[in-house]
Amino acid sequence: MADFLTPENGTKNIFSKVLDDTMLSNYITSKVLVNNKQSEIGRATKVSDLNKVLSNVDLAIIVNEEVFKSLLPEDQKLVAESVLAGVHFDTEKDKLVVNKGDIPAIHSGVVSKYGVDKYFNVMNQIREIFSQKKDAKEQETSQN
Repeated sequence: MADFLTPENGTKNIFSKVLDDTMLSNYITSKVLVNNKQSEIGRATKVSDLNKVLSNVDLAIIVNEEVFKSLLPEDQKLVAESVLAGVHFDTEKDKLVVNKGDIPAIHSGVVSKYGVDKYFNVMNQIREIFSQKKDAKEQETSQN
């Protein structure tokens, strides 16, 4: 079972700001959670109907905060926008929609906003941080 933690205020504020900027916060409730064991920097997940009734949350945003905090603030904003890029509220159907990127894990709107070079530099930096974490864990395991 995943270990979910409460995020630091800075992390929570970045995602809240993106939700406010997109006006999603007018239609849904969300909660940012931390899972530092997940192999991706972040993901947005629609909450099941049962959990929605129990928690009054429509969208769970799960972040690997160890990796997220390793980035510069402007890169954190890019990541938050990328994680939430596939989320929208269909007002005609009164329904929350969570889509994958145009190309898996890539949202063309975020790429066009920040530029291809900036976007892929941040994604490469994230891959490098995950690789360093994996190497450190393997080294720690081999020393024990």
